[in-house]
Amino acid sequence: MVSRQSVLRYRDSEESIRTIARELGGIGTILEGSVQRSSDRVLVNVQLIDASNDGHLWSQEYDRTLTADNIFAIQTELAGEIAEKLGVRLTAAEEARLRGGGTGSLRALDLYDEALSIRQAASANRQANENIEAILREAIRLDPDFLEAYAMLGSCLSLRPQIGYSAAWADSGLVLARKALDLDSLQAPGWAALGMATAQQGRLDEARDANLRALELAPGNATNIINLAATHFDLARYDEGLFLAVRASRLSPYDPTAKILAALTNSVLGRWNEALGWIEAAASDTVSVDLFRRTVTIAIEMARGRVETASALAQAWLVDQPESPFAKTRSVFLEALEDLPAASRRAESLLEEHPDFDWFDSRAVLEQLIALDRMRAGNPSEARELLREQEARVSARVREGYGGPLAIWEMGVLQLLQGNDDEALDYLSSAVDEGFLPESLLMGPPETDPRLASLRDDPRFQGILSQIEETRTRLRERIEQVADQLRPPTPLGDSR
Repeated sequence: MVSRQSVLRYRDSEESIRTIARELGGIGTILEGSVQRSSDRVLVNVQLIDASNDGHLWSQEYDRTLTADNIFAIQTELAGEIAEKLGVRLTAAEEARLRGGGTGSLRALDLYDEALSIRQAASANRQANENIEAILREAIRLDPDFLEAYAMLGSCLSLRPQIGYSAAWADSGLVLARKALDLDSLQAPGWAALGMATAQQGRLDEARDANLRALELAPGNATNIINLAATHFDLARYDEGLFLAVRASRLSPYDPTAKILAALTNSVLGRWNEALGWIEAAASDTVSVDLFRRTVTIAIEMARGRVETASALAQAWLVDQPESPFAKTRSVFLEALEDLPAASRRAESLLEEHPDFDWFDSRAVLEQLIALDRMRAGNPSEARELLREQEARVSARVREGYGGPLAIWEMGVLQLLQGNDDEALDYLSSAVDEGFLPESLLMGPPETDPRLASLRDDPRFQGILSQIEETRTRLRERIEQVADQLRPPTPLGDSR
């Protein structure tokens, strides 16, 4: 089943059924219809169409009295009849899930539908995220037992660290996810929200288990597949993550999230052309993901050694959006490759100018650049003091098994910045032993990362780099065996 986001764009479309089916990945049947509400009545017309020949397989009209008590009964009735016409037999658990969830407030339901319409935008845009929070909190006020509203709000708050908010928002997301599960643990949204929150907290094994449970309960949900793909990426299971991201993209061809994740994963694996192809495929999607497209494109160019191209893209971003903290941050990180003192001064200004801004742990990396500049200027005590809080936080994550191999690698970087080379190499080596491929979205590959510059000529570090390349080559060879199944699609709307 194709996602809501992908099919909404066809609501008023004049495209033929065959064209729509082809653009949605070659699906075999399409359900179309209309809903008309008048006072306490609802008229629903639905028809199931064979996409290969425009043949009508089944049609039905439902004229019902609409109340808060029966709206989900109508939904369940429709779902059951459609499944029967498709020859699908629902299990007892699936029927129970259809009957579960929902709300007894029509106004809360309208608000939830409004939130759904901006759900994807809320994962890439701060204003949309704040708008969806207000909408969903009002829905919850109207119905304190509205499971889906708790789950969506939890997921949206947990995503905030990716768009410039503090990582602490994942704690709020976790509370809401648990509330959704308390209401009904047989509903997938609560598990999806739990997976999102625990992933942001670095509790990756818990996130994987929650995402697997969500996918078990709703196997056709592309968002659940994307969440599991992202968790595999964080666990350094890049090939599995790529397979899942591509699967999600085929299932929901107008969802840009899966394409951007596929681009990033291909970049980590050194499949540059495929990475850029997936980014291009995301360009014509219906939701603005300019932030992530710019970020990943610059990361791809850095990873392939094209620093000048990456710098030009970052400068163009800064010209287009001179007040954007994202563009400013990206520019500082690239400047650090050439002029660390200047980058350090800009980093200090950024931290002061945007005290609440954080983006993929950007505050920590900005502080690390300042500390590196202090160390090179002969002020090691200042550098260590600046990194004290970071080290305590990352050390606790590593000790508790949180954060996956990335946390171990980060601990190595922190040790190196404080002049503890042997300890740093131990941590970096441990991360790579777990299959980690360190391609930072912010600082680029280890070969050019200024934080690692003091190790460049160290034989042990050279051995770590060789091991990274061996891992990358092994995974790439495995993927090449099924490369035809993993190719990026032609950008949607492109006539080529």
